[in-house]
Amino acid sequence: MEKEDKELLEVAICGCFPYELKCHLMGMYEEDYANPVIPTIFKIIGVNSVGVITNQDEHTSWYFEDVFPLLNPIKCLTKPITVEGYNGGNKFVPIEELANIAYGIDYEFDTIINHGNMHVCRNQCNSFVYNEVAKHFYSVKVWDGGMVENLSIQADLFDLMNQWHIDWRGLIAKGLAVDKTTI
Repeated sequence: MEKEDKELLEVAICGCFPYELKCHLMGMYEEDYANPVIPTIFKIIGVNSVGVITNQDEHTSWYFEDVFPLLNPIKCLTKPITVEGYNGGNKFVPIEELANIAYGIDYEFDTIINHGNMHVCRNQCNSFVYNEVAKHFYSVKVWDGGMVENLSIQADLFDLMNQWHIDWRGLIAKGLAVDKTTI
C-alpha cells in the first residue's frame, strides 16, 4: 500500500470509528500465515499506532492495510439511506439533511441529483451543492442572481458525513474500503 493511501485510510478510519464504523478484516493470523482470515465484518472499537482494534479481539491490533471500512459511496448523498442511531432509524436523504442543517431551517427541495462530481438539492430559492473534487459545500442563492455563498460550517457537515459513513475521501474507488450498499 502506498504511503499516501495508508495515511488517507488512517484519517478516514479515525474520523468515522466513533460512529459505529464496521469493517472487513482481510489480514492473516500471526500463528498461521498459510491460512488467510475469512473476510468477516467487525466493529472498530479503537485506533492505536499499529492499526485498529475490533470487537473480534480487543487485544489484537489489525494493521490499517488489513482493514477495509464499510462505507456508503458518495452517490448515496442523493439517495435515501438509514444510519443506525440517527434520525430514529428512519431513512433520510443526506444532501437534503446537510442543506437543512446548513440553512438552519427545514426546506422542501424539489430536485435532488448527482450531476457528475456535483451533488445538488435545490428548490426555487436555493441550491445546496457538494463538490466532491473540491471537497467543498456551498449554496447558490437563486433569488439573488445566482450568488455563490461559501458555508462557514464545513467541518460540521464533514463530521456528519463521517457519522453517516459516506465515502467523501474516495476510498472505495481506490480499493481501500468496501461499498456497504453491496453487502
